Amino acid sequence: MNQARTPVRDALAAVSDRIAALALASGPDERGPWLFAHAWLADSRFESQGRDPARLDEACADLAALPGDFPSRELRALAAFIERIQGGDPEGAVAFLDQAAEVARSLLAQDSDSFSPAEAYEAIRRLMDLPVVESSAGDVFDGASDDGLGDDLGDLTDLGGRSAAERASALHDKAMGHLDVGTLPALVLATDYARQSLAAAAQDDPHRPLYLLTTAVIHLRRAETTGDHDGTEVAAAVQGAELARTAAGSVAHPLWPRISTVLALAYRHSGRAMESRLVALDGLYGRAYDIQRRTDPDELRAAADEGAADALTVARWCLTDDDPDGAAIAAEVNRGLILYAAAEDRDDAAWLLDPPTMQDMQSALSSHGMDALVYLIPGDDVEGSAVIVRPGETLDWIPLPQLSSERLAVLEQAAIEPLLDVLGETREETDLPAGTDRRPFRAVLIPLAEPSSLPWPAEQHSPDGSLVFSCAASARMYCQDTTNADSPGDA
Repeated sequence: MNQARTPVRDALAAVSDRIAALALASGPDERGPWLFAHAWLADSRFESQGRDPARLDEACADLAALPGDFPSRELRALAAFIERIQGGDPEGAVAFLDQAAEVARSLLAQDSDSFSPAEAYEAIRRLMDLPVVESSAGDVFDGASDDGLGDDLGDLTDLGGRSAAERASALHDKAMGHLDVGTLPALVLATDYARQSLAAAAQDDPHRPLYLLTTAVIHLRRAETTGDHDGTEVAAAVQGAELARTAAGSVAHPLWPRISTVLALAYRHSGRAMESRLVALDGLYGRAYDIQRRTDPDELRAAADEGAADALTVARWCLTDDDPDGAAIAAEVNRGLILYAAAEDRDDAAWLLDPPTMQDMQSALSSHGMDALVYLIPGDDVEGSAVIVRPGETLDWIPLPQLSSERLAVLEQAAIEPLLDVLGETREETDLPAGTDRRPFRAVLIPLAEPSSLPWPAEQHSPDGSLVFSCAASARMYCQDTTNADSPGDA
């Protein structure tokens, strides 16, 4: 049965013929992009119309006519594709062909009866960013592109005289530009530029961790854009972030926190929750290390805010995975970063960035007759929660559905009512010696809110007087205050 030719196939044929004519009419210095585009279209038509040896031979001739230094990662992929097809290895060509077809389908309106060769040319020109030409029908394409793909081929031809490090940096800038655009065609181009950047960068290039990180971020964005039903994009993101972390080497690298965050997110997308939490928590220690190197007040505050936001996210991840121990560590890092940034004398404030151990917190509670220390974690787009530390017990946590950042900032009792109920039940369940009166349950609350926004009362009481609670800025500060209170005075 003969298959009817679709408008897309007609359009691709017309565009192919038009580009071939333009390649012949161009001078030697301008011919490269046109020859490459013609070869690329020959490959695209193979997918839609089946093997055409004459067309593939034309593509090989096009590639052979290109300058030896013609800069394009796509060119190398296309050459490999054609070689595999001619060598009888169609399976080996599928990876590139699928990518080319994906981009073509995203740009060409396959179901449009009114789709014209001129529109097809414009779509291909936007992808390849070919020079502006006048079509045979007299329509002029002005180069405008909603995707903002830029004059990539033209710019890349200027990279030949640069050092490897300079080429890698320029290619990385291209990748970032397309990543910012965010459309699928732009992300495909961003992937290619990121790979070219890595190919140009030496193994000891100090920017290599950044280039690998960018590759991982691009694949995560592609996963979000396409749905990534087979998991290949997330797998590529994991690989890129793992390589970036290896290249960074240690928590002392400035990019360690961001690399860890991206890798943790990629792990979560791939179902590796425990690894995600461990990497994310390790990245938070990198935040504490990084902030101590900051000297500019604005940069320091921005780094603290970014790190605190990351720590809040990690705390929520941990509770989603029923890991209150990890959530407590993340919550304490959140507090430490905020308090360190607000300290007047940061030379003496580094201790704020060192989370106390569980034994430290439980000892501080016991020595001062307190029954619990509670981290209050606001929810906003998700449920809020409370992580509860008690002397001699494992950590526990409960959801607080109404605990938003706004309600936490004023310590609204209605938002923490479920917590008060749980603490009240704990008080009633505590065994007491015969003849002993039951005292109020005493708790110290640590809200994950801006310290300046809190009322900081000395003590608050529940309506029935059975609960007494006060606030502390962080568990580390609470432990330090109790230690100082236990120490002999100077009098």
